[in-house]
Amino acid sequence: MSRAANMAPPDDLTGRVFTYLTVVSYAGRTGTENRWSWNCVCRCGNHVIVLHKRLMCGATKSCGCLQPEVAKKIVTKHDACNTREYRAWGAMKTRCLNSNINGWHYYGGRGITICERWINSFENFLADMGICPPGLTLDRIDVNGNYEPSNCRWATWELQRTNKRIATHCKRGHLFTEKSSYFDTFGRHCRICRNEAERRRYIRNKYA
Repeated sequence: MSRAANMAPPDDLTGRVFTYLTVVSYAGRTGTENRWSWNCVCRCGNHVIVLHKRLMCGATKSCGCLQPEVAKKIVTKHDACNTREYRAWGAMKTRCLNSNINGWHYYGGRGITICERWINSFENFLADMGICPPGLTLDRIDVNGNYEPSNCRWATWELQRTNKRIATHCKRGHLFTEKSSYFDTFGRHCRICRNEAERRRYIRNKYA
């Protein structure tokens, strides 16, 4: 084991209070990154292990029970509609319920729905998702799944770009098959749409 792995944390946090959490004892190094961690007891009575850096920077303030309280405070504010969370909730509903928007066929048009708990309640959505960290947006873990607590997260654009679904239809709804589609450096395209466009261009040029 390396010398770094044996190093104790720079500060003894035992007995210190971080919002709802009281540090009970050192938990050693945990997690995939092998970071300093502490055994903590939350004000609600739950016991959790929290990374040293998350306690010190204020990223973790409770076992998770604080999120509904924070959500409720945001919902009761008169400017809740100006928050990132509210805009994400509204955009989710637009994608699934408004057939007049561009990109409808990627969401509601292909059967993506919103769970009953969220569809008419921003408060429920916020309680389940928590506060959106800076730089993140709403993302579905399974891109073919619905908007629901078990399938949604706040994620970076980089993570979302790697989580795109494989297209099975073109924008006009034609099914991609070996004969009806082709590839170029920009991706997969519909041969049917291309042929129709070429036909319209031929007719336009012929009678121009």
